[in-house]
Amino acid sequence: MSMRNLVACGIAALALNPLAVAVAIAAEQCEVGKGCGLQGPRGAMEDESLVQRRPFTPGGLPALPANAERELPREHLILWELDGALGKREQLLDVGDEKVESVVLREGLPVVRFASGRSAIPERDSDALDTLMKRLAGKRNLRLRLIGHTDPQHLSQRTQSIYQDNYGLGLQRAKEVGELFRQRLGLKTEQLQFASRGPDEPLARGDDERDWALNRRVEVEIWYDEAVVVTPAKAEQCAPGNVPLQNVLPFMISVDGAPLNNGEAGSADAQRCVDVELAKDLLQVRFDNLSTQPRLNVVSGARVARIGEVQQFSGYSNYLHWIKRAEVRILGRKRLFGAPELLQTLPLDPELKADWTPTAGLPERIYYQLRVYDEQGRYDETSPQALSVARGKLAEEPEAEVAADLLAGYGGNRLQRHAIPVAGGTVTINGKQVKDGQHVFVMGRPVPVDNQGKFAAAQIIPRGVHTVEVAVLDDDGKGRIYRRDLRLPQNDWFTVAIADFTVGQQNTSGPARLVTQEDRYYDDKLYADGRLAFYTKGKIDGKYTVTGSVDTGEEAVDSLFSNFNDKDPREFLRRLDSDSDKGWATFGDDSTLVEDAPTRGKFYAKVEDEKSHAMWGNFREQIRDTELTQIDRSLYGGQVRYRSDEFTGFGERRLQVEGFAAEPGTASAREDFRGTGGSLYYLRHQDITEGSERVRIEVRDPDSGQVLYAQDLVAGIDYEINALQGRVILSQPLSASADGSLLIRSGGSLSGNPAFLVVGYEYSPGLDKLDDMAYGGRTSYWVNDKVRVGVTGSMQEQTGREDQTLGGGDLLLRQSEGTWLKVESAQSKGDSLDQRFSYDGGFGFDSAEAGSDSAARANRVETAFDLKDLVEDGEGKGTFYYEKRDAGFSAPGRLSDLAANQVGGSYTAPLGEKTELTVKADETEEKGSRSRRSAEAQLAYDLSDAWRLSGGLRNDRRSNGSSSYLNGYDGLYSGAYDEGERNDAVVQALYHAEEDWSLYGFTQGTLSRTGERSANNRVGVGGDYRLNERTALNGELSSGNLGLGAKAGVNYDASDRTNLYFNYQLDSDRTDDGFGSRSGLGGGEGRVGQFVSGARSRWTDTTSVYAEQRVQRGDQAGLIQGYGLDFAPDDHWSYGLTTEFGTFNAETEYELKRRAFGGKVGYSNGDLRYASRLEYREDHSQVQDLSVWLMRNNLSYKVNPDWRFIGKLDFSVGDSDRGDYYDGNFVEASLGYAYRPVLNDKLNLLTKYTYLADLPPPDQVSTATGTNVDYAQRSHVFAIDGIYDLNERWSVGGKYAYRLSELRMSRDSSADWFDSRGQLIAARVDWHVVRKWDLMAEVRRRDEFAAKDSRVGALVGVYRHFGNHFKAGVGYNFSDFSDDLTDLSYRSQGWFFNAIGKY
Repeated sequence: MSMRNLVACGIAALALNPLAVAVAIAAEQCEVGKGCGLQGPRGAMEDESLVQRRPFTPGGLPALPANAERELPREHLILWELDGALGKREQLLDVGDEKVESVVLREGLPVVRFASGRSAIPERDSDALDTLMKRLAGKRNLRLRLIGHTDPQHLSQRTQSIYQDNYGLGLQRAKEVGELFRQRLGLKTEQLQFASRGPDEPLARGDDERDWALNRRVEVEIWYDEAVVVTPAKAEQCAPGNVPLQNVLPFMISVDGAPLNNGEAGSADAQRCVDVELAKDLLQVRFDNLSTQPRLNVVSGARVARIGEVQQFSGYSNYLHWIKRAEVRILGRKRLFGAPELLQTLPLDPELKADWTPTAGLPERIYYQLRVYDEQGRYDETSPQALSVARGKLAEEPEAEVAADLLAGYGGNRLQRHAIPVAGGTVTINGKQVKDGQHVFVMGRPVPVDNQGKFAAAQIIPRGVHTVEVAVLDDDGKGRIYRRDLRLPQNDWFTVAIADFTVGQQNTSGPARLVTQEDRYYDDKLYADGRLAFYTKGKIDGKYTVTGSVDTGEEAVDSLFSNFNDKDPREFLRRLDSDSDKGWATFGDDSTLVEDAPTRGKFYAKVEDEKSHAMWGNFREQIRDTELTQIDRSLYGGQVRYRSDEFTGFGERRLQVEGFAAEPGTASAREDFRGTGGSLYYLRHQDITEGSERVRIEVRDPDSGQVLYAQDLVAGIDYEINALQGRVILSQPLSASADGSLLIRSGGSLSGNPAFLVVGYEYSPGLDKLDDMAYGGRTSYWVNDKVRVGVTGSMQEQTGREDQTLGGGDLLLRQSEGTWLKVESAQSKGDSLDQRFSYDGGFGFDSAEAGSDSAARANRVETAFDLKDLVEDGEGKGTFYYEKRDAGFSAPGRLSDLAANQVGGSYTAPLGEKTELTVKADETEEKGSRSRRSAEAQLAYDLSDAWRLSGGLRNDRRSNGSSSYLNGYDGLYSGAYDEGERNDAVVQALYHAEEDWSLYGFTQGTLSRTGERSANNRVGVGGDYRLNERTALNGELSSGNLGLGAKAGVNYDASDRTNLYFNYQLDSDRTDDGFGSRSGLGGGEGRVGQFVSGARSRWTDTTSVYAEQRVQRGDQAGLIQGYGLDFAPDDHWSYGLTTEFGTFNAETEYELKRRAFGGKVGYSNGDLRYASRLEYREDHSQVQDLSVWLMRNNLSYKVNPDWRFIGKLDFSVGDSDRGDYYDGNFVEASLGYAYRPVLNDKLNLLTKYTYLADLPPPDQVSTATGTNVDYAQRSHVFAIDGIYDLNERWSVGGKYAYRLSELRMSRDSSADWFDSRGQLIAARVDWHVVRKWDLMAEVRRRDEFAAKDSRVGALVGVYRHFGNHFKAGVGYNFSDFSDDLTDLSYRSQGWFFNAIGKY
């Protein structure tokens, strides 16, 4: 190490001490009237709060230390007051036999405005104050705070000589108004306080004279005490809130809000008094000024709607301050083939509750959603939820069950559309041991209490000064009322930082540099290492949230910043709590890790408000507003997103701009898996970038391949992913087909629309770093409510391949939500990104590539119309699309090796009261290759209320042309078809009994056929039966020329407290309806509609109750999980069965016959949770016969709050008749036991056993080598870790870990297994004197038995603390490496000096 580096290191280390001193001095010199915040060794929070001082006392008092009780302004804003139990009572204070309530004037406060650069009060404003003066005359303990404001204009030279700056001008304005109050009311100086905000807090943010005039003002805050006679339910121990006007002492001591020596309490004492009383009654009030996660939810009291019986709805929101009114919208299909329409609107009361009585004539299934409006008419709404309608007699749902289902939605989140601007901070109130018969009110609203007497409530409130009210009252209104003053400041920061520098020298004997491949520590020279890291988050101007993070990692000092832009492409988001083999941070407890600054590099920064942001770090870029120019990536780099404040009449933001630029160091892959009837899917690549996956389910039209429905899935809730081994396991199996409304079964015995699992992810190919750039973005603008224009573009450099560019424009003309025209034009150049398809769950893949050295264009026109928008009293809806793609056009989901044209449409209309007609046609032409045309018409007629007769005709023509290939556009099989034309007909009869069961039968036959086409004769029966309030059975069995077809399942009508999910159930609507489908307007997803799911399940302890977490949308833990609430127990036992028999890809070279079974059982009883699922499927094709078993088991047992047992066993066995090489298996098993005491934590103990075995499927590729994985591996790992506090100063800890790994360098038995065993032993002793000394000693030993290597190391260090923010120490370390097979043993030992600064 050079002398220059040594000096630099020493200077940096010494610089930490002045930093700590400066922080300490700043904390001690908190000036009167200025915010000091909280500072300490564990971080700092700046919140503009004042340290304790008597309000409105003349200056000159000595400053108090920063750890004194903070004082908040005495303005009282009682929000959300509720008539009834709480009435209009204010905070009660003891004054002899009377009570004093603090009152705030919230209405009628004048705002005095001034001319530019002037402080004189206009005459009209002076006269306007007279009414207020009369009201205030004689008020007891009157106090006023006057705050002056200015516009942002610079002062003239003359004005500047008078006021100096805008802050001086604002202060003088406040004093002018204050003098008027003082003269007219005879106030003393101590009753007035003045402040100036200058131009910092404008009312209007414009740049014209009108806005400036609004900002030139003085705001007045007024306090006074008013006496009323009230008898308290319980005497207070101290009297909060009484502020003396005379004999103010410069210094006073109080304990828990009670002044010593009979002094009078100040307002900060009042806060402390309230906190003490809250703590005594096991209540907590806390606020987070940096968290504003809006939540909106609605639930139904009964799981089935009964005709003529009252149905209850209950809503929940944590941003009630912004909600003006709320309603529940009931939607459903009025006819057999119609799209869901608005049937009824139910207004909600102030508690977000409503009753509804279903009437006859409703469809069999309806949907409900909550919509809330603000004062400007902007609205948010939840995702629609399905609700079955029962017409027969069912056992009445117990009232307790209804109440439990209503409570289960409390704290949840189904927010789907968010347009109401919300800004502020979150106040959370929780408590326990509430007695029977007592009711809890928070901020005037009732809060549910669970069976153990616990409750929690959270609300977002605007920034400023508020009084939070908590009341615990009995039925007579008697009990306790607490009011806690809070201030949510405009500027609020939380910061933690560390600087770590080490200087040392090692004396080494032996070939250490050869063994370790490290030169710096083993050359007998001085070395200097360092690390700088910080995290900060804060608010600016009450609007913008800033998040920043830097972590250089431990590096040599001279290169600490030289590689600042380096990144780790394999680490995107670290979900440390998601898998059994990752970390101990949350093992055995109920905590959750949140990574607030995700970055693959060393730097993260983000500035955001509630609608827009600019950032550098990890981000997901998903642009799906168009069909031809979609972008779907997970990247590391810069991203900018802007959403304007203006809205259209339909609720969209008028201007939206988004852009990104990145050098991700990764390649992109997309894989489309046809549903297998199971839940296991192997990715093409192993070792993908952690957290980069984007997983969704798509349901596509069987004729055109266009996406009809799509739903993004949430990690840890809807699926689990093993990034290292490259596999996805869904929470539930995904069927090969989803129900469609077309009557004729074609394409195989499995009817319906093909269902696909679409997975996109990033990976690092090979060992070389990629420096490919990626950039792009989109801009869209609503010219008016009828016209939108948009531009989208992206570019991706590709090492070794032609760079890809994609860009286009789009135009949308809209008459209504049901009538519109959309035109798109796009152009691509270069090779496509990696895209593959699998029909067997990832055991084999087909690739799809397209691209061109020259530009390839694509154009698309799509329209939808509702006749009522075009013709008065018209009924009927239709769609039409036309798309043309040049050869070589490549875009996500649209890869065209050959030129292609597609055209199609549909039309649905009633023909009288009982008859409905629908027609649909699609045609695809590929130049020089295949062509396909299909047309279908069907008619439905209601013979009576119970009988419905339907019939249909279908024409289907196919030709292969001169060549065939896999069409990357739709993911459907596009190889050689049986050519020819076929005409089919079908007749179906449906009977729906009043007792809630139905039965249908159908017969279909081929009228004519040509060429190689097979006949499609088929006969079948199906139906459904409701067992009870929660469970209904359904199934279908058919047989014909294309094979046997069967499917059966259980529909579970669930509530938010259901703990078992049986199957993904797609609503049996026609292909062109659904919420937002074919509208091009729903959530920016084109024709994509909603994916309606049934009940849900819990697979892992990290997801808690699936239904509860599902509504969290993966954002953060809700109130129910975070505070351990249990409003109603889950059903103890739940179970389900699914079956699927059939054939798809019929009349092709890859006809696939499948049999799939699935069963599931779950048990939940408070602290014991168990879930198990077993799946089996067989695939028979010309390629191979493949069978796959999958079993999943999860067990969690909470012995008590301190002890936790967790077990997991997942395994799969895939067997191919082609031999062992084509098999695919894995096993994941773990057992863990944790002792993590809540109260007395002297001992913490964790132990865990894990078994892993992996034989990847034959087509899976190693990311490192780029070749197919040709090995198998398995391993056992056991670890135990503990720490024990001997006393306040001494603690001892230890760890033992053992690993047995086995590897076979072949996929089959042609190679032998060889093992590798190793162990780690560690022990540590710590001695700690708070803020003075730290002493630590540690010894470790690691053994690798097969290599006969062992390494022993020891370290001793002693540190001295200098204040709260700096410590320095010296130490000695020793390392000894022994290798019995070679002469590579070495020994190294030496001293080090370490300095650490923290903030």
